Amino acid sequence: MNNTANIQVVQGDILARTFTFTDTDTGDPYDLSIYTEVKMQIRKKPGNTLIAEGSLTDGQFAITGDDNNVLEMEGITIPEDTTAGVYLFDIEFSATGIRETLIRGRIIVQEQITTS
Repeated sequence: MNNTANIQVVQGDILARTFTFTDTDTGDPYDLSIYTEVKMQIRKKPGNTLIAEGSLTDGQFAITGDDNNVLEMEGITIPEDTTAGVYLFDIEFSATGIRETLIRGRIIVQEQITTS
């Protein structure tokens, strides 16, 4: 399973999104509770400087839902000084002997208009 998502944000935004996972073959809910770590990183290109990141252990992610197939993301900050443009992200799920990227995509960062 490798899902794609594209997200639009503004410089300085704090991301909050919900992703629901289903088995692409059966349509059944995909149980995320087997994973002990969830990690997301945002970069301009693979190997470039890290723009932002979040993880299950740091509290930016929670696995929820009646079937444990919902990933709630909250509190990943896009720095205000991030250059507007297209960035890449992926979310890696892992447990003992398992490491899978279940979702990836682009984050389009737009210039901030309203300032504090």
